[in-house]
Amino acid sequence: MSGHALELRHEPIACDPFGLCQALGIGRPMKRQPRGVIICCPAHQEKDPSCSVRVANDGTVSAKCFSCDWSADAIGLVAQVHGLDFKEALFELARLAGRWDIVDASQPRPPLRPRPAPVPRPAPPEPSVPDALFHEIASALLDLCPLRSAPDVARYLDSRGLEAEAEMAGLGALPPAGQQRAVYEELRASFGEALEVAGLSRRGQFSYSDNRLLIPWRDRSGRIETLQRRRADAGAEQKYVFPRGRQMRSPFGVDLLQPDETGELIVSEGALDALARRRLVRMSGQRATVVGIPSASTLLESAIGDLAVGRDVVLSLDNDEAGEKAAERLFQAIRSKARSVTREHPLDAKDMGDVLQRRLQA
Repeated sequence: MSGHALELRHEPIACDPFGLCQALGIGRPMKRQPRGVIICCPAHQEKDPSCSVRVANDGTVSAKCFSCDWSADAIGLVAQVHGLDFKEALFELARLAGRWDIVDASQPRPPLRPRPAPVPRPAPPEPSVPDALFHEIASALLDLCPLRSAPDVARYLDSRGLEAEAEMAGLGALPPAGQQRAVYEELRASFGEALEVAGLSRRGQFSYSDNRLLIPWRDRSGRIETLQRRRADAGAEQKYVFPRGRQMRSPFGVDLLQPDETGELIVSEGALDALARRRLVRMSGQRATVVGIPSASTLLESAIGDLAVGRDVVLSLDNDEAGEKAAERLFQAIRSKARSVTREHPLDAKDMGDVLQRRLQA
C-alpha cells in the first residue's frame, strides 16, 4: 500500500483543499484564501481558525498551522483528523479518492478512532526584546523608511484614499526587496544582534521582504508595541506578518484617545479599515475616535471592553459572516460597560474601505 503514497497525493481529492476538508468533516469554521482555506487546527484547541490548508507548489494539499506549527500533507491530515496510522490513512485517502484499484472494496474500512484530543494552544512566546528596545528599533526603521520614500506603496494607499491618513498615523514603507540592504545595515550598525532577536530580520536580511508597508501598533502612551507589515501588491501569500513572538496587545489607534475622554468610539476591522473609517469621520465632520482590531479575532476583546466604559460604541466590522460573529462577541463583552452599543453595516459593501472608495468616486 505504501508504494501508492506519491500517486495518492496527486489524486484530485488530495489536490483540493476545500474538497478534502469537507470530506473529512473539518470545514467549519472555515475562511477562504486564494489557494485554499483556513480551518481550526486539528492538532490543538482553538476557536479562531489558524491552520492553512492550501495547494503547495507541487499541486498537492499542504496543511500548516501558524499557531502551533503543526504541518502535514494530505495523508498526514487524514491521519490527524481520524486518529489513523500511516497505512490506515493511505487506505482512507484511497477510499475518498475512489481508487478501488488500490482499495479492495471487500476489505473492511479501517476503524476511524475518535479524533485525538487536541492539545491546548501553546502560550504565545515571550517578547523577543524588551518593549522599550523594540520601540526604539521600530521607530528607527520608520524614520529611515517614510512613505514618501516608496512611491509605489504610496500610490497603493492613494488608490484606496488612505495616503494622508497613513502619513498622519505614522505608517512607513520598506524599499523594494532588492534595495533593502542599506536600511538593514544602518539598523544593524545601531542595534546589532537585537535586530534579529526583535523578529524583524533573519539571516542578514529583512524577513518577508515583499511585505513592505510598515504599520505601527501603539499602546496608550504612543509606544510601538509591534510592527505589522503588509504587502502592497497583488501577492496573496502571507499578506500580513508580525515580528516573531510579538502580536499586538492594544487596538490600532488607541494612542489617539484622550485621557478621561468618553466620546464615541468606533471599532473597525484591521488597521487599514480603521484608516478608511477615520477618513470618513473627517469628511463628515463627525466627532469620534476610530480604533482597529485584528480581523475577526478575539485577541483584543478585553482591551475593547476596557475602552468601552461610559462610551457610545459603534461596531464597524466587515459585512460578512466572520464580521457578524465578531460583532456579536464584542457586543456580549462590552454591553454592560458601554453607554450604548450599535452595529454599523457597510451599505452594499464588504468593509469601510469599499465605502470610502464609493464616497470618493461619487
